[in-house]
Amino acid sequence: MIVEIIIAAVLSVVSLIWMYVGIFKLGLIIPGVKASAGLIPTIFACLTLVFSIVMLVNAIRALRAQDEKEKLSKEAVVEKMKTFLPAVFVLVGIFVFKYFGVLITTFLLTFVWLIVLSKKKWTFALIVAVCVTLFIYLVFELWLKIPFPGEIIRL
Repeated sequence: MIVEIIIAAVLSVVSLIWMYVGIFKLGLIIPGVKASAGLIPTIFACLTLVFSIVMLVNAIRALRAQDEKEKLSKEAVVEKMKTFLPAVFVLVGIFVFKYFGVLITTFLLTFVWLIVLSKKKWTFALIVAVCVTLFIYLVFELWLKIPFPGEIIRL
């Protein structure tokens, strides 16, 4: 329960920072023209904040309900540590996204997520990762002609 509280608190702070950057640094809209660069990040930050608060409330309720004298076994500790895996995926994803771009990040995170967290077969994970990556490439690069970022590889 403590792990969920810590993760929810960290995600809440990150989403507030994300919202600040989206609203005040990037801007939400250009009046009379279009949405600005900060609109989508602000929307996702709001969603992250809402879900973090829900996660925080649920974790606090569960912690109160838990018996103080109950000891955690090694298996329970391992299960609690699994809650950190999505955060690790996010941090690795940020690094890979910055240097290798959208397509490689999408493929790697989708493939590894399906194998590690969803416990799917590697063939299924490979097919889904290729399909998702191909879809993103076809829509954004070929159809909409939006260039992908990346410092080392721009795919």
